[in-house]
Amino acid sequence: MTFAIIKPYTMRTFFLGVWLFITVSCDKNDEPELTLPGAIPNTVPTAMADEDIFVFSPDNSVILQGTAEDKEHEKISFEWKMVKSLSAATIENPNIFKTRVSNLDTGEYEFELTAKDARGLSGKDTIKVLVAVKPVNEFISNSLKAECPMGCYVKVKIDIPLPPTYKVYVQYAQKPTNWYETIDVKNNSSTANNLFGISGDLLWIYSNFDDMQAVKIVY
Repeated sequence: MTFAIIKPYTMRTFFLGVWLFITVSCDKNDEPELTLPGAIPNTVPTAMADEDIFVFSPDNSVILQGTAEDKEHEKISFEWKMVKSLSAATIENPNIFKTRVSNLDTGEYEFELTAKDARGLSGKDTIKVLVAVKPVNEFISNSLKAECPMGCYVKVKIDIPLPPTYKVYVQYAQKPTNWYETIDVKNNSSTANNLFGISGDLLWIYSNFDDMQAVKIVY
């Protein structure tokens, strides 16, 4: 016995045989899913791409990383694709959750992560990559001292006078090509992962990650 589903997607009920009803529930982003009587329901997996990434030329590669959550704990397949680009950047392996992108040129890129479960439902998330020209003035420190009295932070001694306007970036050992912008704790109105504060000649970085390896101040 066969039947056909005709687009546009809607909520339809099909009568097959004498007492068997099949309900088809669809949306515009996913293929139709059949829910048979007694079948286990399936939910769309949640894709989660990393924070936006900064890289400073002449460096021209970054590491993309993401993850996914699935309520039914099904096997998840991943796919990265470039949805906004200025040049023909290369995704080394688009079908793993952590991959490298190379041949980046100066400008802004956007990459989309798709997480698909074993029954074909998929969720998406995006990440931006900004490739900036090398700053005229920058301060980089690898001498980081971690302290965890009441929540962990990294302390860095600053031996340069800072102008009124500057930006602070951090780098992690697992993704050594990437820089992540931090937010001044005085101006923070969100749940950002990386916050900074300055007191005298000390810079304090508050982070959810414990493998921070470098701090960069651009001014």
